[in-house]
Amino acid sequence: MYIRVGDEKKLRELQKAMSHGNWIINFHADYCGHCQRLKPTWNKFVIRMKKVPSLNIADVESKFISQLKLQDQIMGYPTIKMYNNNNVVSEFNEERNVSGLQRFAM
Repeated sequence: MYIRVGDEKKLRELQKAMSHGNWIINFHADYCGHCQRLKPTWNKFVIRMKKVPSLNIADVESKFISQLKLQDQIMGYPTIKMYNNNNVVSEFNEERNVSGLQRFAM
């Protein structure tokens, strides 16, 4: 499943869906230069990983982060985290390329 949170409806959909399964989520801000540079790589990663049924992927724009009521904080952008059943498992800290993201996701 892939969810791009850009409105309240998608936010509610993600909140409900995150309670089940593995999620890798890209928290980003549209004004962030680092986020803009990551975008093409992230999009390639999403296309490749949509075929993996055990992994769910989401993009969350910064203005919706506080409404997610996450137990952990997002300190900067972009932040990529792995969740399992709504609990944070780990944060991505590798090289920002498709293969690095794939290793993190698996």
